[in-house]
Amino acid sequence: VTKGGRLGAGETGLRVFQPFFVDLDLPVALTQGDEVWVPVAVYNYLKEAQTIELTLESEAGLEVVGPRAKKVDVRPDEVTSVRFHVRAASFGRHALTVKAIGTRHSDAVKRAIDVHPDGKEFPVTTGNRLAGRTVSTVTIPKEAIDGASRLWVRLFPSTFSQIVTG
Repeated sequence: VTKGGRLGAGETGLRVFQPFFVDLDLPVALTQGDEVWVPVAVYNYLKEAQTIELTLESEAGLEVVGPRAKKVDVRPDEVTSVRFHVRAASFGRHALTVKAIGTRHSDAVKRAIDVHPDGKEFPVTTGNRLAGRTVSTVTIPKEAIDGASRLWVRLFPSTFSQIVTG
């Protein structure tokens, strides 16, 4: 915006490049009790080799099985990967953080993954029309996994708004 009140805008491309970085390749989701080998990709586009110390940190719901730290030598313009053994201990959304400390450059990345309970989902839907007062009862079976039950309540002002949502 100029002093005279004129408004303008412009667009241009911006190339961004990081010569060294790491990335976690996580599955879409895990089930409680699953064990997977999580690949950590190491990208070294520098003109010199690096020795990288990778450290994997996990939140309480994910357990690293075996070593949490590994070293890897990466040549110039090389991409390599290292795998860490991870167990999904409890359900919920949990994060893994990998730190890569190099001789010249360092990086870190944090990614979250959903861990589903080891059970079968039984969705229950109930509907009613709100006229004055309405009561709906939701019964959670005794066999349900502790902490795994969720309840969503949706209120629509009209039948049309419900159709639009659907």
